[in-house]
Amino acid sequence: MTASVLKFVGTTLIVSFVVGMKATLSFAGGGGITVGNGGEGVVCKTQSQTSIELLDIYEAKRLYPVSGWSDASGLYAQAEIENFRASFVGLPIAEVLQVVFSDALVASRSLQYGTHFSTFDRGFARVEIPEDCKIVQLAMSRKNLPGTMDVLINRPLWEALSPRQQALVIIHEALHQRFPGSSDSVAVRQLTAYIGGDLNFKIRNEEIAKQILSTGQAAADVSFRY
Repeated sequence: MTASVLKFVGTTLIVSFVVGMKATLSFAGGGGITVGNGGEGVVCKTQSQTSIELLDIYEAKRLYPVSGWSDASGLYAQAEIENFRASFVGLPIAEVLQVVFSDALVASRSLQYGTHFSTFDRGFARVEIPEDCKIVQLAMSRKNLPGTMDVLINRPLWEALSPRQQALVIIHEALHQRFPGSSDSVAVRQLTAYIGGDLNFKIRNEEIAKQILSTGQAAADVSFRY
């Protein structure tokens, strides 16, 4: 069972969603507990244009360059989440990921926007980030009551993302539920990239993804096959 709740905190709008029964993470503490750093993006500015990409995919394109990282997209994020879910049909890992896609879909139906997001040092990434680029927070998840999570979205940057990238941001936040306490940000980014990869990448790295989901720990990047 899932449900969504909207509420205001000061001038910030947030969306809460109740996670599926299979989720392994429960929330505690009346004030809420931040889960990891949230989804980050790489923003690069030149004289003529500004580009933005989810850090998880920005890294993956450079670490596993042979696998096609398409940004072809549907009309909206919810449709893209459904497309990602469908891409796992027939793979054993599909059952494990169902709760992630279900939670992401609940959040996608009632997303609202917030402010006050962080900027990170370029050294935060696993690949080199150009000097004219910066790493910024796109979204953040926070624990509240048992079985619920708040997702705050950075509106200006969110609106610059393609629907496919938006879907992956939501999936990134849903993946944080899989890990207790202050979760391994690299592990979440690796899993998000795995979900965003093409079918060959999914098949070749299914066991690695299962291991990350089971342990909550990142795998060595060199262990991925592409």
